[in-house]
Amino acid sequence: MIKKLVHLGFINIGTDRLEHVEATKVQTTNLVTVVTCVVALLYALYFLLSLNQTAVAAINLAFVVCYGFGLLFSHKRYYRGAKVWFFTVLMAHVYLFSVHTFGVGAGFHFYYLIITPGVFLLFNENDRVEKFVFSLAGGILFYVCSEAADTAPIISLDAQSERLLFYSVIYVTMIETYFIMALLSHNIDLYQKELKAIAATDALTGINNRRMFMMIGEELFENAKRYEHPLSLLLLDIDYFKKINDVYGHLVGDEALKQVAATLKANLRASDSLARYGGEEFVVVLPETDITSALAVAENLRHAVSKIQIELPEEAPLTFTVSIGAAEKTADTPCLMGLLTCADNALYRAKETGRNRVINHGQVKEEGLAFS
Repeated sequence: MIKKLVHLGFINIGTDRLEHVEATKVQTTNLVTVVTCVVALLYALYFLLSLNQTAVAAINLAFVVCYGFGLLFSHKRYYRGAKVWFFTVLMAHVYLFSVHTFGVGAGFHFYYLIITPGVFLLFNENDRVEKFVFSLAGGILFYVCSEAADTAPIISLDAQSERLLFYSVIYVTMIETYFIMALLSHNIDLYQKELKAIAATDALTGINNRRMFMMIGEELFENAKRYEHPLSLLLLDIDYFKKINDVYGHLVGDEALKQVAATLKANLRASDSLARYGGEEFVVVLPETDITSALAVAENLRHAVSKIQIELPEEAPLTFTVSIGAAEKTADTPCLMGLLTCADNALYRAKETGRNRVINHGQVKEEGLAFS
């Protein structure tokens, strides 16, 4: 339900061009504002239709409009102002109805109990002054309203109407508290997912980073070892990448990395694990793949990368190649890092013998050039 609500049009007012976390805060502020408008509107209808209090209903409608101005603040990107305005209007609204309109018996002052969780939900971490001021004000006003029992209200309610209003306040407070906590839980879940994605993803290319490669790769290696299934690993390096950066600039170099990542991903199976290992190096773990099939995959990847063309102003498109080292898990391979070392040795040999080629670690061993 929360996910559906945050996708409504009015909830997204003022969220364009914001980072995801900040946009979520603004969406939450807008959503709480709209919900409060709806509650105030329902009260206005009750005052008009059940209590026949036209003036009080009109006052409540005026407060609905006041709450709605918060959306205007969001639209104008006065995000902190929208929050300050909302809580100021809410506390004034509650005070007016608790002390002067219906009296403390109607229980409107219990709405002050949602002020503290509300400010921590809506305000940012660095808005410490606003959090403290509104939490303190909510506590003080709750006490003031509670002690205002001797103040004569403008409207005297019969026992049944007062009891109905009191119950409505209690239940609405409970519902809004649940609603606030649901939003808070939803936001925390979003933040956790975003943090996990940041921790697992290479920011430039959008594929797995080295940390995630080690986690996934070790799991795949242990499964292959346990069930005696084939497993191969490819280590790729963009040829003369430093020259690309030096001659064309780092923006072109970054574009090369992104296009290589996209090309590799497009030419691999869903079960294969691709990651940026570091710099201009990429690593691919191929489960259920022996070295013969791995070499075929590597040749396909090498050929696909060679077709990449990066458009340059007033120059011919930039093309480049990759060198690839391949290695297969054997009975003598102790761990994932051992397999990676074998692929790294093969990659070194591929670069040493001319680049733009695929070398199998078995070839390196046969030539007596293994370094491990």
